[in-house]
Amino acid sequence: MHFRERMVFEPRPDFGGARDEPWIDLVEHSTAIPWSILLRADGAVAYTVTGPGWTPEDVVKVFAHPDALIEDAALHEESASWAWKRSEAISLSDAERLRERARGLPLLEEGTGLTQWWWEDEGFRVFLSTTMGRLFPAQQRPTCTLDVWAKTAREAQAAEARLLSRLG
Repeated sequence: MHFRERMVFEPRPDFGGARDEPWIDLVEHSTAIPWSILLRADGAVAYTVTGPGWTPEDVVKVFAHPDALIEDAALHEESASWAWKRSEAISLSDAERLRERARGLPLLEEGTGLTQWWWEDEGFRVFLSTTMGRLFPAQQRPTCTLDVWAKTAREAQAAEARLLSRLG
């Protein structure tokens, strides 16, 4: 997950206000950021940031189903053991350009969602998330996440040449 946080799957019903749909608070996590991971009535996993002025429109659907959230966490865990990693905060517009550029790579569908994508090719793996960019659209700093892992320096160079050197 983001921020190297500790997450515990701990579903608790939350029926919200009279106008809100019922959902389940799906995950308890360890960051100080006041965001929640919810399981919606339609089975989608959504993220939201609670606090003053919160409305149901502040909910961002991230995964179509909870299995993808679990697979996403597993891919992060597995990728952490690879020899090389590059992480970068990028803007939403850069993230959209990178997503277009990555379309030719094999998609890892099991961990991919509606605002987060995984691709893998010959010794490197790419994770792109626009979730925070959608949760915090008014931020003046890059809020999207790009992570690239590679098994060797040569494969890291291939990832750079394929995707990253043309970013910007």
